Amino acid sequence: MPDNIEENTMNIKIRCEVDGYVEVTVEHHLTEDLAEEDVESYLDLLNGLNLMLKHHPEFIAMHGFMARSLANFNDDEIQFEPSEELMEAINTGNVVRIDKKKIH
Repeated sequence: MPDNIEENTMNIKIRCEVDGYVEVTVEHHLTEDLAEEDVESYLDLLNGLNLMLKHHPEFIAMHGFMARSLANFNDDEIQFEPSEELMEAINTGNVVRIDKKKIH
């Protein structure tokens, strides 16, 4: 275990080259203070992230794009105008009303 890593820490390092090459490195310094089953779970997490970063970066990038898009999303931008068909259904009682207080 590298001495330069803080105890009970896992690191993922991603090095990006100008030519588009990306290198993913993972390292950890998990001590015996942690329960063996916890260490196993943490290492499974680290190995799973390593696998996804190395072999499915587009999947992770897509989720990053969605997170960035949602963070930039402004609720004021939503414009909803009900159709005439919806308004007619509401007015004739063909729409079930849900009492929000009873939703669990």
